[in-house]
Amino acid sequence: TRKESSAASDVYKRQIYIYYAYNNYNLGYLLIAAYHFRKYASTFSMSDQAEEAMFMSAYCNYLDSPGPSLDQTPSLLALEEFQLFVNTYPESELVDSANTIVDKLNLKIENKAFENSKQYYNIRKFKSAIVALNNFLADYPASQYKEEAKILVLKSYYELATNSIFEKKKERYDKGIEAYYDFIDNFAGSVKIDEAEVIYAKLVKEREEFLIENPDQNEL
Repeated sequence: TRKESSAASDVYKRQIYIYYAYNNYNLGYLLIAAYHFRKYASTFSMSDQAEEAMFMSAYCNYLDSPGPSLDQTPSLLALEEFQLFVNTYPESELVDSANTIVDKLNLKIENKAFENSKQYYNIRKFKSAIVALNNFLADYPASQYKEEAKILVLKSYYELATNSIFEKKKERYDKGIEAYYDFIDNFAGSVKIDEAEVIYAKLVKEREEFLIENPDQNEL
């Protein structure tokens, strides 16, 4: 019948379309493949292959995701799509794979965020480094880079205090000493503890010398 013929034609079109998406995937045209997998999943959402297509769209963006030092827009897109997939198909056999990739993407994005914050320290923009590193720690409180971020905050405060204008010196020495105590409270057994102790000793010594030379600052 005409109805059966139309239905068969629709199935054929869907098969051709998903084959086309896979062909682009196999040829390494990941962005094109992702687009067509995504379009298939939305256009044929009731199809048996809609679940697979939605996963593959996210997976293509994941494969297109660059190393941590580069722009992470593809990683963010892949992350968004995998989260949508898990929410749409929570019982799917592919959920475990999706969650594993989500963890990898989150680590990559976290690494990028840390490197961006650290860059301010590397270029000796110590005030900006303190702000950026503290923002990073607020965004990623359980980060694997937490220890390094906190020691960099301490080192930044020391550099900032040492090279500070007169009016800001005492405040920045005090902030540096606070950063030291924050570090040892969190990482008492750290391999960086000796480095932290050296910086702390310098902060205390230079602060005392500054106050001896400028006793009126002790009252502020």
